This record gives sequence, structure tokens and C-alpha cells, in this order.
Amino acid sequence: MKKSSRKLVILESAFIVRLLEPYYFNISKRLVKSPKIFIRDTGLLHSLLEIDDMEHLFGNPVIGNSWEGYLKPIMGIEIKFNSHPKISVGNEISMADLGLKHLYVVVPETYSYHLKPTIEVVSLLRILDLIKNI
Repeated sequence: MKKSSRKLVILESAFIVRLLEPYYFNISKRLVKSPKIFIRDTGLLHSLLEIDDMEHLFGNPVIGNSWEGYLKPIMGIEIKFNSHPKISVGNEISMADLGLKHLYVVVPETYSYHLKPTIEVVSLLRILDLIKNI
């Protein structure tokens, strides 16, 4: 195991990062693709990237990853930093694989609407309200 791989395993074991393995039907591609690394603590991420305020965050290309990392621990949701998200075939396959009857797509807006009967686009406040009632 490479030294960098060992360090990632340690960071994942300490719940500092989360490794998301690539999802491919083609096993040979899965072997050459690298996992996506999420830093679980967005405060740590922002500190490492020297993001001091919202202005710097909104001007940084990492904003989508930051938004996703902030909300990703909640299962059954998709995170999009986009006002008009598009749902891919992969989302629907994931819903079927996980046995989900409903998917919430969290966006940085104040309104909610349905893309499909089983897929709802929601604001952060709406998803927090839903989680509170679980």
C-alpha cells in the first residue's frame, strides 16, 4: 500500500475524510479510477483553503464540494449547488439499488418543487425541517 493510501485510511478511520469509491458497471474502470475525497468538516476545508468569509467561498471553485460535504452525511439526498438541477440515470439507479421511495435534491434556494413524483428539489431549510421530524 502506498504511503498516501495509508494516510487516507488513517484519516478515514478518524472520520476526518470520507472516501467515495467510483461507481461503474465496468469493473476494469473501477480499478483505475480514484475515490472522491470529502473532508467531513467544512470548517477544516475552508481553513486549509484559506477561505475566510462568504465572499471568498462564493468565488472559490470548491463551493460545490463544500456544499455537498456539508450535507452529504444525510442519506437519501442528492446535493446540487445549482438552481435548476438535472437528475441523471445514475441517480435513479442509486434510488433503485438503495430501495429509496423518495429522493430529495438539496439546492441553495428558498423554494421547493417536484422534478418527478418521487424526486423533490428542496431548500436547506426544508431538508433540515424534514430531518428534524424523522
